[in-house]
Parts: sequence; C-alpha cells; structure tokens
Amino acid sequence: YEKGADSVIAKLLDTQNDDNLKRIESTKQDSTNFSIQGLRTLFVVMRVIDDKLMAQFMEQYDRGMNCLAPEREEQIERAFSLIERDLTLLGCSGIEDKLQEGVTTAITNLRLAGIKIWMITGDKPETAIN
Repeated sequence: YEKGADSVIAKLLDTQNDDNLKRIESTKQDSTNFSIQGLRTLFVVMRVIDDKLMAQFMEQYDRGMNCLAPEREEQIERAFSLIERDLTLLGCSGIEDKLQEGVTTAITNLRLAGIKIWMITGDKPETAIN
C-alpha cells in the first residue's frame, strides 16, 4: 500500500486494467472536486508483490544502501521503480490542511507593519488559495 500526490501517483498506475481505468477517471474527478474545495488530496494505491519481485527489489535496494553518494540515491530509486509501477488505485482522500499555530498572528503583524504579503498554498492550481 502507498499514498502520494495524485500528480506523482497517476504516472505509476496500471492503465491496462479496465476496472482500474474506470476507477482512475472517477477518482481524478473526486480529487479535482476536493481540490476546488481547498482540500489537500492524496491517492491511495496498492500492488501485490510476489516473492520473486520482492527478492529483486531487496537485492537492488541493498546494493543502493551500500553505495556511496551520489550513486546511492540513484540505486535506491532504481529499486523502488521495480515495485512502484502498475499500481491499483484504491481511492483518494481530501483533508483540510490548516495553518500552523501562530501563522495568522505573524501575518497580521507583518501587515500592520506595512509589509505586503503574498501567500499561496496548495500543491496544484485547484488547491492554491491566494
């Protein structure tokens, strides 16, 4: 099981399965609707990994962990690319991502000091709130 930004996860989905394709389309619409409401969205996916693939992953991952930088990161990414593909989409979550405590006060004080502020939040245009 895995979760991640829809823009990243969408590239890793199994698009050969008709049921998954239908779920992808409806979930993308749900994600857009959540985003329009200002919610932070994540896709939830899964993939069954057999013993053979897991052994290949572990071999590549161990190889990466034993490398020195900068090859280390590349080797680890290569390991994850073995299993992070042909994922089955399970659904999408939309959560409110509130400002941390004290941010509102800090912004108010900056404005009172005559400092102009532009603050844009969100990881995609639909969730960006000016």
